[in-house]
Amino acid sequence: MPPPTWSTPPAAPQPPDTAGLVLRLVGLTAALLVSCGGVMWVARRAARPTSPKGGAGRLHHEGSLALDRRCAVHLVRVDGHQVAVTTDATGLRSIVLLSEPFEDALDAAAP
Repeated sequence: MPPPTWSTPPAAPQPPDTAGLVLRLVGLTAALLVSCGGVMWVARRAARPTSPKGGAGRLHHEGSLALDRRCAVHLVRVDGHQVAVTTDATGLRSIVLLSEPFEDALDAAAP
């Protein structure tokens, strides 16, 4: 009686080409890093204000003071009034209307 055909194991598959796998891994990693860099560049470009000094209409940005990497104080003129705006990592922190003659208040406070 002949041996059954189901008892013979199938042929082993060919091993993958390691050089091709490594080349694809390196290529796709480089492409991913380049695309991440491009997205970061576009995001920074879009977030940049169009006019760092001045502004349009009734709102004018007069200056900023960075306190650290995440906190800043911005001086804004709105309809002729000076406003101090503070920001931190969570966003807008406070808005304070400054007295009109701010230089006079500083001179009065100095000894």
